[in-house]
Amino acid sequence: MEESCESEVTMLWGSSVDLILDRLRTVSERLNVWFRKVKRKNKMTKMKFWGEMVEVKLALNLAYDKRIQLNYIRKLEDSCWMVVEEDSELGWVARVSNADRILEGVGRSITTDMNE
Repeated sequence: MEESCESEVTMLWGSSVDLILDRLRTVSERLNVWFRKVKRKNKMTKMKFWGEMVEVKLALNLAYDKRIQLNYIRKLEDSCWMVVEEDSELGWVARVSNADRILEGVGRSITTDMNE
């Protein structure tokens, strides 16, 4: 920043051919204009930086939420003998992976004779 300011002063001083007081006034006015431009540019840079920070934070939060979902799904699969899959239209879909294992504890009420 200092080098830019120094080069700007040198350029402004060299471009003026007025008397010393007029030259100082002109350089001062033009430096104020230059400073406002630099300040505006820095403000835009800061805004861009904070915008990128927000995007990164959102992405990290989404990744964290996804990991929590996957951990929950794994527990669900382990405890309920289910397979959970991601479907493009329905989102998360659960299906029974082993119906026999689930029905082991259920007593049979209907015999094969009743079905005939």
